Amino acid sequence: MAKKNTGRKQVIMDIAKTLFSQKGYDAASVDEIAAQAGVPKSLIYYHFKSKEELLNAITNQFIAEYERLIELNIDGHIGIDGYYNFLYENREFLKIIIMESLKSGKGSMLIFETARKVLKHESKDSENELIDYYKTHGRLVAEFFTSIVPFAMFACYADDWCEYFKTDLETVKGDFVIAYRQTHGKFHQSLKGSD
Repeated sequence: MAKKNTGRKQVIMDIAKTLFSQKGYDAASVDEIAAQAGVPKSLIYYHFKSKEELLNAITNQFIAEYERLIELNIDGHIGIDGYYNFLYENREFLKIIIMESLKSGKGSMLIFETARKVLKHESKDSENELIDYYKTHGRLVAEFFTSIVPFAMFACYADDWCEYFKTDLETVKGDFVIAYRQTHGKFHQSLKGSD
């Protein structure tokens, strides 16, 4: 029975993620999540004390998957494509944190907290001489605004861009990678050149 509940817990998280990304966190109700997941509302509250705890579980799952990606990239084999593919596959979650971050109040904390955790793990993967800079505010600003935000926005808008401009995903992705290397890539090169 525990395995069945674990499966249902993941279904609840997946349905909630989809609804939060489509309607927004505030507009998606626990009743609607239960109905679409095909479970009683009480099962949601069995696994999660509140809707906020459900969102936290979705966030923690994203961070855990990102940590695994970082571990796989110890030898540098994943590259930009690996990160892009991961973010593209998780674009529903990215839409949630972007939407929540645009609200007044503590909504922006979700994107900042997620970014802080991501950068913490990236610093473990950096060259030793760069690790100290990862701890500075300037580095956080640079990583957030020249890497995390553009990648997240690209993952969220890529399909709509292709549809609107009548192009294909591989072309748009190639153009994005060129632009990314000219901005964030140049930033990293400047750090290596300043040693």
